[in-house]
Order: sequence, then C-alpha cells, then structure tokens
Amino acid sequence: MGKDKLRKFRENETFRCMIQPATSEVLGCDHPMKGKWGHIFFGNDNPIVLELGCGKGDFIVGTAEKNPDVNFLAIERVHDVLVMAAEKIKASGLTNVKVCCCDAKE
Repeated sequence: MGKDKLRKFRENETFRCMIQPATSEVLGCDHPMKGKWGHIFFGNDNPIVLELGCGKGDFIVGTAEKNPDVNFLAIERVHDVLVMAAEKIKASGLTNVKVCCCDAKE
C-alpha cells in the first residue's frame, strides 16, 4: 500500500461504497454484519454477488447497471486500483455496488 497508507485509509472513508473492516472484525470471530449484509450494508434484501479481483471496476459497474435488483460486493487487494473502481461507482450513481480492499485468499 506504500508509505502513505494512513492518508489512503482516510481517503477510503470518503467513498460511501467502500467497506474497510478492522482486522479484529474479520479474523478469529464472526463479522458483526454476518447474515445482515443485504439489510445493513445495501439497505435491502436483494441477493448479493461477490466479485473477487474487481480491478478498475469496468465489469462490476456494467453488470450492476444491467442488474439493479442485485447487490454486488467487489473485492480488490490493490488499494490504488480499488480507488479507481470506487470512483467509477460513485460517478455512475450506483447504490447496488460496494467495494472492499482486502486479499481474497486471507
């Protein structure tokens, strides 16, 4: 993530579509949103599709635009790439896409 990671973590908080869980929330215990993602995170009970490795977000944005009754959670481990995806999501006005910066294999 580079030497400016604290600034990047603060930048993540400016995107309504980005989740940034603390390590303690995801390792060694149940996540507080377990079983409640649709209702709490998306504000509805639509099905959730998980995309691992969303890259710059072109596919997830296009797919979410075509499927407004489906929620999408996109995961990307490279912060700078994920920010590009978050910016595309924000510019499109989509509310059915959220992103998370983490490594899917962990």
